Amino acid sequence: MRDLIEAFAIAHSRVPEARLHLAGTPIGPAKGTYVELTRRIDELSLGDAIRLSGWHRYESLPNLYAASDVFVLPSKRASDGSKEGVPNVVLEAMAIGLPVVSTRHAGIPTAVADGETGVLVDEGDVTTLAAALTALAQDPNQRALMGAAGRERVEQSFDIRDQRKRLEASYRQVLDGASPSGSRR
Repeated sequence: MRDLIEAFAIAHSRVPEARLHLAGTPIGPAKGTYVELTRRIDELSLGDAIRLSGWHRYESLPNLYAASDVFVLPSKRASDGSKEGVPNVVLEAMAIGLPVVSTRHAGIPTAVADGETGVLVDEGDVTTLAAALTALAQDPNQRALMGAAGRERVEQSFDIRDQRKRLEASYRQVLDGASPSGSRR
């Protein structure tokens, strides 16, 4: 979240009407950083532009997505080396038609097609993250194109029924004595 706040400060200086709504609660090693984040937001004089709303019930997420123009998730590898797969929130945002700004982290590039359904930046690259936020804040047509492409990508590549069929086919191959790649054990 620190990188996002720093990037948003740059983007906000270029697009003063931009607003950032940070939803969610840090967990693991990041837990307890809200005080630090609030302090940094105050130092940047962004208290009127950034809202920290904490944890939300799953049922409220569609309303948060619907009230947004862009979904941002700048994931980073944890200090212990762990990383996430494809975050469901990325797929949910794409499914509702939001362009996604995220990082080249773990499985995220599997979902987000850079330049097509959103923008991917390197982990920790605040300058490029700020440029992506600024560009999308200034270009509603690009947001609409990326959002539509993201929705289509989720429908075509992440449909649960198709995923289940692929998984069942892999299990059948293994149970029949063949590896998923088709070779015999």
